[in-house]
Amino acid sequence: APPHLLIALLVPLGVHYVGFIIGVRPELWRVLAKHAGVPVWGVDTLNAALVLSRNLLGIALGCYLVLCVVGYTRIAEAFAAYPNLNWAGACALVLISIAYLPNAVVATLATLLGGHFTWAGASISLLGGGQIPARALPPVPGLAAVPTSVPAWAPVLFLLPLGVVVYFALKRSSSLRDAAATATWAGALGMIAALYSSGTVGAYGSVGTSAWELTVLGFGWAGVAALGAWTRGLWAAPPANPPGANLPEARPLSTPDSED
Repeated sequence: APPHLLIALLVPLGVHYVGFIIGVRPELWRVLAKHAGVPVWGVDTLNAALVLSRNLLGIALGCYLVLCVVGYTRIAEAFAAYPNLNWAGACALVLISIAYLPNAVVATLATLLGGHFTWAGASISLLGGGQIPARALPPVPGLAAVPTSVPAWAPVLFLLPLGVVVYFALKRSSSLRDAAATATWAGALGMIAALYSSGTVGAYGSVGTSAWELTVLGFGWAGVAALGAWTRGLWAAPPANPPGANLPEARPLSTPDSED
């Protein structure tokens, strides 16, 4: 069935709007928030969620590129599946793979956070060891990076997003209110990313990750990061009444020379 006309018109506008929000400096958003009477901490927590999401997407991109290098034979087989492929067709396949790179990175991130990447009724996750059915994958070389099996040590990859979370907690301080707001923003960003990177692809059915799943995962991981920053702030904060704070100020001793 052809795509819905209204959705086809609104989706590109949403992409430009998100890009506009990210492109404006946080200082300007703070000024606009003050003039509009919006709490400035809403801007700060959104910026924190964007930074955390950017770092998580960075490690997801790195993992996907490693999968491409490790699975270069499968990528070569994907090109070989086109018997009459010339250089123009090969360039077109490369451009299509690059165009789908954001989708692949979001799917990799969802998997690293504990979610699933699904296609045509099949799915892959770090917790689902065993063989992965290669059937019904769209004939795009970039998707050939999907491994044929999940090794038993795959859950070790959870240490990658955990490292990002620990780094975030060590570099920031947060209150409980900011922690809740940061987690909420991260969940919303996860939903937007999933909605834009997943969908129904003709006969291949649903391809991508669940929007609700990535929302919950984003909220949970960001909540852990923000609560870690709040806990670190409690430990690093000086005591409210340090020893000796309530003692009277010492007076200088008088010397015989100072007496009349």
